[in-house]
Amino acid sequence: MASKNGYDRVPLVVSDSDEDAGMISYIQRKKNRQTGAHQKPLLVAGALIILVLLAVIAALCYVLVKRTALTGSTTKTPPSVTEHTQTIADFKANVITAKPTEDTRKQQTPNWKVTFGALGSESVMRLLDIDGDGLQDVVFGAAATADLASISTFDPKKSLKVFCEKTGRSYPCIGTLIGMRGYDGKVLWKIPTRAGSLLNNCEEFDLNLDGHIDCVIGGRSGTIEAIDVRNGKRLWEGSSRFFAKTWNFYHPMALPDFNNDGVKEILVMHGGNPNKDSDDHNRESGRLILLDGRTGKGMGIRSLEMPNSKESYQSPVLYTYGDGSQYILFGSGGETIPGDFMMISLPDYYRYVMGLSKDAIVPHTQGAYDQWPHLPRQPETGIIVIFTGVAKGVMVPPLMTDIDRDGTDDIVMSAYDGLVTLLDGRTMTSKWKAEFPGMESYSTPAPGYFNDDDVLDFMVHWSSGAWPTYNSSKKVILNGKDGSVIWQTDMKNFEMSSDLTIQTTEPNRDLYLYKTKGRGAHFYQDVTGEVHGVGVQRNISILPSGKTPGSTSQPYDEMVYKEFIKYHFQCNSGVDIKSEIFLMDRTTADTPIKILETVPKEYNYHPSISWESGIKNKSLNFCALMIPEDRTTSAIGDVDGDGTLDLLTLIGHTGQMVDEHYSYDQMLYETTIHKINLAPILKDPEARVPMKIQSKLPLARYHQEKDASLLQSLPLQQQQWLAYFGTKQNGHFKNKS
Repeated sequence: MASKNGYDRVPLVVSDSDEDAGMISYIQRKKNRQTGAHQKPLLVAGALIILVLLAVIAALCYVLVKRTALTGSTTKTPPSVTEHTQTIADFKANVITAKPTEDTRKQQTPNWKVTFGALGSESVMRLLDIDGDGLQDVVFGAAATADLASISTFDPKKSLKVFCEKTGRSYPCIGTLIGMRGYDGKVLWKIPTRAGSLLNNCEEFDLNLDGHIDCVIGGRSGTIEAIDVRNGKRLWEGSSRFFAKTWNFYHPMALPDFNNDGVKEILVMHGGNPNKDSDDHNRESGRLILLDGRTGKGMGIRSLEMPNSKESYQSPVLYTYGDGSQYILFGSGGETIPGDFMMISLPDYYRYVMGLSKDAIVPHTQGAYDQWPHLPRQPETGIIVIFTGVAKGVMVPPLMTDIDRDGTDDIVMSAYDGLVTLLDGRTMTSKWKAEFPGMESYSTPAPGYFNDDDVLDFMVHWSSGAWPTYNSSKKVILNGKDGSVIWQTDMKNFEMSSDLTIQTTEPNRDLYLYKTKGRGAHFYQDVTGEVHGVGVQRNISILPSGKTPGSTSQPYDEMVYKEFIKYHFQCNSGVDIKSEIFLMDRTTADTPIKILETVPKEYNYHPSISWESGIKNKSLNFCALMIPEDRTTSAIGDVDGDGTLDLLTLIGHTGQMVDEHYSYDQMLYETTIHKINLAPILKDPEARVPMKIQSKLPLARYHQEKDASLLQSLPLQQQQWLAYFGTKQNGHFKNKS
């Protein structure tokens, strides 16, 4: 929504709560019961009726006042959805506003959505109880639009404390971690963080030993912090002489309590210099860094650097062999840099970073560590190279599962240059490979039972082109037996999020939750970024309000405008790139169940005279088209305690604002969190959408099986893959016995 004065007047503030309607409905029911009780004295009944009428009038007045206070919104919200819109400026203090009460809800609550204006997010969604009411709540990270733009031009040699001071704020100031109550979307707290978080571990750590789970967040610009989610306070900010100010941190992993203080230690991958161009192959080595879980301070005399000066973007995972031997799995390389998939034993890693002898005893480790003698180990570090990429790296964390049920976990690894392979845990050799030439993926394969055999299958999606430009993508399910494609659908836009699965009580029959973007769209961008229309007529001479070719008072270069719209989506031009979320099992493979659809938004604003000045030209009205973006992985849980599953998902809208000469001015972001009850949608036949797919499976036979609306999910505690990196956030899928 645009204000009268343009972008500088955001935020939006919208509240369309159903609570008022519920109050009136309750009073009306009470009135009906009382007027029907003719046995009571007439005087009492009359008095009660008068009181009820007064209450109804008061409630209606309250509703009218609330509605007149609303700002206009062009988005229509279904009656079953409660909608709120906020900006980061709405938050005043880091205070928990919800406490456990006797009437804590444990019944299905309405769907809700909360929109944060001027806020962008790349963060995964995490669900855990943060207010002590026994129900799951929502935690995610974000960063303000203005900071996302400003930090890109900040001198990397200076500290972010200087950046915060220059903008009149205290450090930290760029990122924000937000906690929301799960059943109604109420913001419970917000915590400023160094920068925007990417991957948060809110499952494996109790860092202050208070008996409650804490979150360790990893993100951009050297962000690694521990958060006590029960009181909305930071426990520590990580520190080590091996940190680089501008590099990223990825998913923090729990290691044994090496120093015997009762708290697990933390392993993090540190890498990804944002100041390097894609064609600059002279990169700094990524680093595996050990942190003290209680304090966040670095442990040891050195970090483990990636061999051959290779960068790294992959979150490490801990692989456990049958005898208890544990190995750290990690990868190197990037979008344009080849790299390896490697492992190192936990004792070897600890000895190396601590500077201990190779026969030193490592606390809290067990096992023989004599596996895979045929694989060479690097003499100094003990690193074992399992796979070497040809032209690109290994960026996506693997998943571990005992797919053949031989008692040893196998490894599903995805390489960035179009390869998925299943590694046999006993031999560490490939059992099968699935290749997708000319395609790339940021997504971890999602495990689930799709066809009717007893072997786990995997959903992956690949984008055509080369980073950072893609022009199409495909989503596939691989047969766990041999890696062959058993289901596929094609799209015109790429996807970065990872998929989820819901385990059901039916043998070998799970539900996949996945996102698509641009399905059926008539507009798309090719690998050059040029906009194309398919089957539509697009008038490229449409000019923004207030601009006319040849105007002397408002000089205009028509060629500049035509070049601009050649590479930018335009308002009022029929752009129909939508984001969709689907739920599917094998019986609905060609008619998946649509959970959510998000369409583009138009944002009207007054352009700046120039991007340096910031002065608005209020005689001109421009429009920025905000395209839905799904770059984060959703989470599934039971946030209202009704015994059925809810989807919590983050949908972003992004657009580009320009000055009056069509030069880039700033990016426009909006982030919306949705809570959606899945059970009613599963039972709604109108939610099933015909989809063009490719499959060799006997779909006609599958259609005769029990309808998907009758499926029962396993209890929440038995679900394996309801969040990024798995429900336990450790990359491990426990196969059905």
